[in-house]
Amino acid sequence: MPKRSYVLPDKHLTDSGAERRVEVEVEVEVELSGIELAADSELARAMAAQHVRINSLHHQVLDQLGRSMRAVAWDGDNLLQAIESCDHRLLIGVQWYPQYRPYPGYQLRLFRCLVAQARDHRQERLL
Repeated sequence: MPKRSYVLPDKHLTDSGAERRVEVEVEVEVELSGIELAADSELARAMAAQHVRINSLHHQVLDQLGRSMRAVAWDGDNLLQAIESCDHRLLIGVQWYPQYRPYPGYQLRLFRCLVAQARDHRQERLL
C-alpha cells in the first residue's frame, strides 16, 4: 500500500480550557477502494461517474440514516460510503477524504460542482 504524508489541522485544549490550534503531520497507508454510486444520485451526477476509487482512511460507518437522507454509494464489502439529502440538492456526505486525493477527474468535478452551486446560491441571494 502506498504511504502518504498529510498535515492535518487539530484542536487541543490547554490546561486553562482555551482552545489551541495545531497542525499534525501524519503518515498513513492509503488504501484505494472501488465504490459504486447510485446512478440517480446527485453525487454520481456531480462526479460524472458511477464507479470511482476512493481513499479509505476510516474505520467506522453510519449506523442509521437521518431523516430525508438516502444511501448513495457502497464499497465492495457493501459498506456505506456516501449519503445525500432527498430534499436539498447537493447536501452530500462522503466517508472518504476527497481533499487528500483531488487530482482524479471525478474528485475535481465534485469540488467544481460544489463551488458552482455555492456561487449560484450566492448570486440568487444577491438578487
